[in-house]
Amino acid sequence: MKKLRINLQAKAPGKFGIIEGYGATFNGDPDAHGDIIAPGAFSRSLATHDEAGTLPALLWGHDQSNPLGRWLNIFEDDHGLFVEGKLSMKVQKAADAFELAQDGALALSIGFGNATRTPVKGGQLLSDIQLAEISLVGLPSNPSAKITAVKSLGSIRDFENLLRKEYGLSAREAKKLSMGGWNAYKGKQAEHNQMLDDIRASANNWRTK
Repeated sequence: MKKLRINLQAKAPGKFGIIEGYGATFNGDPDAHGDIIAPGAFSRSLATHDEAGTLPALLWGHDQSNPLGRWLNIFEDDHGLFVEGKLSMKVQKAADAFELAQDGALALSIGFGNATRTPVKGGQLLSDIQLAEISLVGLPSNPSAKITAVKSLGSIRDFENLLRKEYGLSAREAKKLSMGGWNAYKGKQAEHNQMLDDIRASANNWRTK
């Protein structure tokens, strides 16, 4: 299935909270609302986001007034809807959510608009889902929609991996930036790209003494 990967011009606060998990699963079991997600149910919606250069929102409890960060990567695999996101750790609710996620107190839940609904035994089968957001919640309607990994940047290697994954730097560029700071790296778009200004601020925090 097609993976959705979009380069983000996201702020780099120096401390990152990375979460991974499944916003929905294709195991055939109905959730608390009697909904069963069909494999491939998000493919058209993800393609639409891809074409528009957007991603579903990362929210707290489906509340549009409480964004927690940005999703970095969303795709369907055989298990379900895989998501990887970065919490905005300077936002107190996001920092709190990161701590709760580390303790295993949170899960994931999707928010969507239109969907095709087909009655089936035990509930209704949902396909062609218009995905709007994936939230961190305390009590998910689908118990299989779990956070599978909670990470922070605890080493230079973590920072290098994030530079490569989120900002598209080569392995050589990421290593040069993480080891030598901004003065050791001169990006081609440095004068025009706010993203690189964010990388510079974070890189100076990680510079080797």
